[in-house]
Amino acid sequence: MAFLVENEASDAIEVDVGVPVLRCYVRWLVQDGNHRLAAAMIAGRATIKASVAGQLDYAKRLFGVDCAAK
Repeated sequence: MAFLVENEASDAIEVDVGVPVLRCYVRWLVQDGNHRLAAAMIAGRATIKASVAGQLDYAKRLFGVDCAAK
């Protein structure tokens, strides 16, 4: 992880927020990229690339950003 703190990863982490309107909840949001996320937090990075799956309006409420396809 020390390498990732010094060298920002170029690939996005994968996040799944579930689909609460269908009562589909996930226990762990980060599906891939836990170490990349932790390294970004330690390095003090304000943003990180993420691929978000699930109910996108719910993701927007959780994260405060528009998670629509870019």
